[in-house]
Amino acid sequence: MIVLVVIGGWGLTYTKGCGEKYCEHWRYSYGIGDKMVREIRLKTLENIDFVVKKQIDGCEGEQKKSVKRDFWNSYKVVVDCGNRTMLMPLENEYFYVKFDEAFNPNSFLWDDAFISWWMFKTDPKISKLTLDFWYDRQVIEGEHAGLIPREVNKELGSFWDYDDLRVSGPMFLSRIELEIWEREKDLVRLSRVAPKLVNYFDWLERKRGVTVDVDGVEVKKYLWSGWGSGMDNIPRCDESPNCGYVDLISQQAAMAGDMAKIMKILNNDEVAKEFEGRKIDLANEIKNNYWSEEDGFVYDIGESGGVDKSIQSAAFFWTLYAQVLDEKQTKVLVEKYLLSSDKFAGGTGMLSIARDMDLFDEKGGYWRGGVWPPLIWIGYLSLKENGYEQESFDIKNKYLNYFREMWESEGTLYEYYSPNLSDGRLVFGSYPEAKKDFFGWGVVPIAWWDEDLRL
Repeated sequence: MIVLVVIGGWGLTYTKGCGEKYCEHWRYSYGIGDKMVREIRLKTLENIDFVVKKQIDGCEGEQKKSVKRDFWNSYKVVVDCGNRTMLMPLENEYFYVKFDEAFNPNSFLWDDAFISWWMFKTDPKISKLTLDFWYDRQVIEGEHAGLIPREVNKELGSFWDYDDLRVSGPMFLSRIELEIWEREKDLVRLSRVAPKLVNYFDWLERKRGVTVDVDGVEVKKYLWSGWGSGMDNIPRCDESPNCGYVDLISQQAAMAGDMAKIMKILNNDEVAKEFEGRKIDLANEIKNNYWSEEDGFVYDIGESGGVDKSIQSAAFFWTLYAQVLDEKQTKVLVEKYLLSSDKFAGGTGMLSIARDMDLFDEKGGYWRGGVWPPLIWIGYLSLKENGYEQESFDIKNKYLNYFREMWESEGTLYEYYSPNLSDGRLVFGSYPEAKKDFFGWGVVPIAWWDEDLRL
């Protein structure tokens, strides 16, 4: 929509990209040089959510809320409550303003974190508010102090019981905060969020890390679930509650490395050394007990304490992301698995399970072969940060071309995609059919946009 306004008989300004919940001055949209990225971003911003803290006094009738950004980069929230219209700042006492693309009333940490990570370059204020929403959900006291639930309801409580293995999700907020620091150098924010990240790390160590004896060798297992891992319907370790998840221990190792960097920035060298030591310990645990020398692959730890070879899943991406393997192991994982058309490449690439697995579904089958934007992103980073610059560059350009073609022909993005191309084109996954208009973790092109904003 374009609205033309004449100012004092001279000059002309207009607003572009107004959705139901978001509107901004034209120059911010056109500060992004890539048209596809510009359009996807504005679609994503239409999904802004307003999570109620308390009711607005004297505001009668249905409340309609929208966010506007003006020529001077000033945000305001417009609340139309039937009997009057109110203007509020983004941060206010009545509701949270955050990203949200869920297809039910709940909020999901995994989804919101990815979208904030990708959108921070273009929309830092809303990205940080979204992350702050989740920090405010952290359990403060008691047995589960430190937990940030992966899913909360509209009443702002955890959807899952704290003792349920599904209560926690993939954690990479520490990585996002480091990237925010690199762009803004905001020591106040980093000092504020660091204790929350430390407390989450400690909760996971207390409540998920279990040491078991396997033939006289101590093995550390990190307990989780398929839903918790985000890869819902991949059967792992026969769905045993005593399975050790290789992606969870890898995410914990990555977080330890991030926290070491954060503590150094905060001049807390003693705690930084502790986290450096924890990352080394976790890396050794993965190399010694999750790695199969026979297969050259990292597996989950099964009920008995040994590796479970029943499935080769994209969980191994996280060991590459965390950079916990030695050079030889990394080379084998990348070249034998990640880039192999017989395993996780070919077609669209970055598959959720290997092509030669019995459970592999040619149409995606959700996580039984489906290609998900978060996996594309983590796989891309894993290549780039382990020295495979050309390969990461090629994958980036390939997916940008796929996305661009789909966007130009359909004007939408999907929840996940088929592992195979159709007539050389990207198609959505089926069985179950992928949801369309998924402007959350579907907006990978935002993360790959390399131009500097011209604002």
